[in-house]
Amino acid sequence: MDGIRRVLRGEIYVSQTIAMELIGHMVRGGKSVTSTHWLSRLSPRELQVFESIGHGLRAREICQELSVSIKTVETHTANIRKKMGFKSGSDMAYHAIHWISSAAGSPT
Repeated sequence: MDGIRRVLRGEIYVSQTIAMELIGHMVRGGKSVTSTHWLSRLSPRELQVFESIGHGLRAREICQELSVSIKTVETHTANIRKKMGFKSGSDMAYHAIHWISSAAGSPT
């Protein structure tokens, strides 16, 4: 109810979780804080697939690296897209590369 009242007064309301992430983002000088989001939304194997995509690997290379079938990699990528709301495979790849760059401390 507090959030609704604030919005009706023209104020911005964010949850405690989002507020803490925003503060952490500012404290870190604008560096990405999305890693906690990935970890909470993706299974460990989905995260491995996402990281591999961020490193530029194709599905066949990922299945060899993780010793799984191509169908398993395709299922994981479909799950990642659904969970993260990516519109396409290239959208997912863009975000994976950006996330890897941010995690490595590279400029974004």
